[in-house]
Amino acid sequence: MKLKLFIFNILLSLLLLTSNAFAKNIPPGSGIGDVPANVLILLDKSGSMGARMTSGAGMRYPTSTAVDSSGDIYVGQYSTYGIKKFTYATTGVDSTFAKSGVYRGKGKCRSYYPYIMKIHNGYLYVASYYQRRVFRVKLSNGKCDWNQFANYPRNVAISKNNILYVGHSSGLLVRNLSTNINISCSSSGNLWYIKNAFGTAVDPSASNIYVHYNRYLYRFAIQSNGCPSTR
Repeated sequence: MKLKLFIFNILLSLLLLTSNAFAKNIPPGSGIGDVPANVLILLDKSGSMGARMTSGAGMRYPTSTAVDSSGDIYVGQYSTYGIKKFTYATTGVDSTFAKSGVYRGKGKCRSYYPYIMKIHNGYLYVASYYQRRVFRVKLSNGKCDWNQFANYPRNVAISKNNILYVGHSSGLLVRNLSTNINISCSSSGNLWYIKNAFGTAVDPSASNIYVHYNRYLYRFAIQSNGCPSTR
């Protein structure tokens, strides 16, 4: 009888050890006050714990972004997928913008690899690289109202005094947005860097244009006529 009881106790111990080996450890912080949280972690198998903590929306290979004065975000998407607008308040797509929240355009105003975008005075200026144009979209109605040839445009910068600068492989496009007249500027010498840069910006004083190219930052003074200086 004693031998049977001894064998039974050994088998019971082995059974308990085996079941414990497959049991999951309780997460850290398992005090009495943590019971509701622990129960949720251990028992919720619905998948709700895997939901995003913030809302999200799909984008197709974003290539550029711009933000307006309301905090709304415009995302330029790869190829011809268009420019999608997200509202700051809801973080969702603004379906009232362009067509169901996405501007694709057509003809000379088509969004085709929009590598650089800038917002200025209620307009979205877009460098459409493979369309070889720069165009602008009025934010209030999502429609294109101006475009200009630029041979594979690589950058866009706008000064506080309404001068638009676009570097492209054939030169510089400089335009006075107040008068809607292009300014003829040289693109020779060191201005080659502006033509080929993928990042440019005009300082707050509108006295200099800064250019990022190949690990270096360059500065060019802006002349009284609006053109960057070659010196």
